[in-house]
Amino acid sequence: LKREMRVWSSLTHRNVLPFLGICYLPNVSATFSLVSRWMENGTAIAYVKKDPYVDKLAIIVGIFRGIRYLHDHGIVHGDIKPSNILMSDSGVPLVGDFGLATLQTGDSEITGATFASVSTATQGGTMRYMAPELFSESDPETSGRSSKPSYQSDVWAFGCVLLELITLFPPYRTCKTPFHALTEIISGRLPLVHDPHVSKKAFPEAFAPYPGIWFLCLRYWETNVTTRVSLPEVRDWLM
Repeated sequence: LKREMRVWSSLTHRNVLPFLGICYLPNVSATFSLVSRWMENGTAIAYVKKDPYVDKLAIIVGIFRGIRYLHDHGIVHGDIKPSNILMSDSGVPLVGDFGLATLQTGDSEITGATFASVSTATQGGTMRYMAPELFSESDPETSGRSSKPSYQSDVWAFGCVLLELITLFPPYRTCKTPFHALTEIISGRLPLVHDPHVSKKAFPEAFAPYPGIWFLCLRYWETNVTTRVSLPEVRDWLM
């Protein structure tokens, strides 16, 4: 909890959920709670489902800016997914829940540490947003893969968020359980498989209003970590 608080309290950005403090209610709970503003609009996916005409591109750009801010400050979020993106009263996306965040640089006490969070680590949907290298036992020096969350695994997850915001379905939608999704991830299957020869279109139908987003997702889902596009590389295109 202390580590999560230290990471979260150091962040100030329009697209990052503000940290307000901690709360301890001895008659209700035996643990401390981290406090932020109540987000009446709920999560990003709930917000989009409620209003199908909302500007999804503006939401995508806001999420991008929030994650880019984290990466620019040496922080890997580690659990990027729509339920960890909350919408402000004015419809601004805010990246939250830093229970699994890691610091790549800076504070020596928590560099490389992974923070267990009951609210995130036990939710079945999380696995669907995890990059394949996170399940690899290969030597990262020879394979380019790492079993630890990284900037690259955040990028993969961001692509999954884009997919769900556009289609309103989670990645690996045909998989009934997280463990079924895991087998698909390990096998190298993408979060959504599209055959342009069968559909006669270069992108899935749901991406018709945003065809460029589909091709961006494919860059985010490069299974080879060393060739996966980074956030700075797509900044000019997306923004």
